[in-house]
Amino acid sequence: KKGEPKKGEPKKSKTIRKNILALFDDEDNTDQTPTAVNLESKDATIETMINHNGSELDRYMIALLRLQTEGRVDYRRLVGMHGGGFGTSIDKSEIDAWKSSGKTKEFRPLMMVKVDLDKDQNISEVDSKHNTQDKDDKGKWPSPQNNVTPEELKEDQEYLSHIFCWYGQPPFLLWHRAMMVEFERLLQEYDPLFPHCHEGSLALGAHYYDWKGWDGMDLPAIISYPTYRLKTHVFDSVLEGMQGYNSHNHTIVNPLYRWFAPMLTHHQLNETFPSEMPEDNNCTTREPALSDASGSMNFGYPFLKIGSEGAISAETSVTEAMRESDFLAFCTTTYNGRRSIENGHNLFHNRVGGLNGTMSSLQSGFDPIFFLHHSNVERQFMSWQRVWVKRGGDEYLPPKWLMETRLYPWTKPERVKKGKLSWNTKADLDENEDAAKKTANDATVKDWWHHEELEYEYDHYEPVTEPLDSGRHRTDQSKVLMTVRAPVLTNGSFDLFLRENAKCEKIVDSVSLIIGKQKRSHLTLVFDVTKIYKKGTNNNINNLFVRHKGEEYPVGSNETFENKSVRQPRAHMKAIRRTLEKHSAGTKSDDKSPKWWSRKGK
Repeated sequence: KKGEPKKGEPKKSKTIRKNILALFDDEDNTDQTPTAVNLESKDATIETMINHNGSELDRYMIALLRLQTEGRVDYRRLVGMHGGGFGTSIDKSEIDAWKSSGKTKEFRPLMMVKVDLDKDQNISEVDSKHNTQDKDDKGKWPSPQNNVTPEELKEDQEYLSHIFCWYGQPPFLLWHRAMMVEFERLLQEYDPLFPHCHEGSLALGAHYYDWKGWDGMDLPAIISYPTYRLKTHVFDSVLEGMQGYNSHNHTIVNPLYRWFAPMLTHHQLNETFPSEMPEDNNCTTREPALSDASGSMNFGYPFLKIGSEGAISAETSVTEAMRESDFLAFCTTTYNGRRSIENGHNLFHNRVGGLNGTMSSLQSGFDPIFFLHHSNVERQFMSWQRVWVKRGGDEYLPPKWLMETRLYPWTKPERVKKGKLSWNTKADLDENEDAAKKTANDATVKDWWHHEELEYEYDHYEPVTEPLDSGRHRTDQSKVLMTVRAPVLTNGSFDLFLRENAKCEKIVDSVSLIIGKQKRSHLTLVFDVTKIYKKGTNNNINNLFVRHKGEEYPVGSNETFENKSVRQPRAHMKAIRRTLEKHSAGTKSDDKSPKWWSRKGK
């Protein structure tokens, strides 16, 4: 099989990404804890340091802190390519050259070219392009959040705030897979044990936080304490003189606790940073124990661990997603609501960030917990691929048009293996300075699809129980899904309610979204309405409404359950694929969409 060794060849070892809580919670045994040694001496064995949980955790934390300090320009450039803020001194010189040329197309800065090409991609919405955020309605950036004063953007610098990441769209998982690989490579550069080692079991992995069982209240100590007490003395010789190290307490500044807030353009272009982070300024913020991004304080403990009626837990969301065999259904909330892996992903983002925290914004990459989170999402995705893709058939694969979608700004895996990172890799252009038909540099979904070819694996994979009911091999068709078309609002939970009378309302379903101020014509919400559906009736459609951040949005009064907005899962996914195929072929779909909401009282 692709990516596997030929018969007779030894199996190539891979980097292991590990559960950071398992490393942290493993109590040190005095007999097993390595003593202080010189890493250059023969006393320090590889097996002792890699297989011992304490030293492996120390290794990861030291590497991440060094990346955030010694390599902080590279780190900021990477997180900026997620949600804006990726500019460097190179952009500054390229902007000057572009302006000197009269702003001709062929002299555009390298990253400006990728931004322009990314904006032009038509993906899954019939009437919209890739979600972009050049600036908000007032011409300021970054998105409003704690500790950041937005700035006016100059016209020639607007591209530095572009949102490359995909949310609510099919490339979502593959785009973040490519980002995580570049993060892992940067992390390995600062590995205190084997610096610059990028492959094999000796290389340092991008470890993950398995949040599936998190209660939604307090974050684990390894993430939420401002300092980290080293569990061993293995790296004492490396720590000496290192920024953030306190030899008296044997602690370092916790690199998972916080980092700088999104950078204003003058900091980006001059490669400078605000003054060192004081207690509450110039840094990322979280609000996990105060509120979630829906604005609601009415949640029960443990909030995410057990869920409630109509609002499932993160664990249930992941479990249901893993049972979906259709990639499009598994991937995104736009097609499958809470039964997609993106719903659990969104729950975590919105819960950690709260109303105003960094993780609830599209600049979420600036919060260091982002990489633990997305390594976990990648683990879930790889778990799904290991089960379903092996079974073969189009149902388990992205359609051809999606495989050809380009994942700007990322480059191809083979280039990353050679140390050619995306920030200085030119886009593939034709003679008209538009996207070339064939790609030598620009990554596509297909380039990053084959998990067998990747240089890493995980210490544990998500289990997959019996399948759900939307695939062609399924027999249970008891579920009923309702698709609602909505205006673009903001991050958080969208809760579907049924108002039975003036004094009684009950929640039907809930889906969590990450949106931001994007150029989208509408949102597509998918709700499970099985519990209230009765075939052949109007099912009290006029009494259904969606609640979001305290506002109520009634479902259109002239909509009924008999139209195409309500289907069983199999028919639902067939309709989606039919619509996408027509869109990718350049034709307009005849699939009827539910009408837009009207805001209550207007």
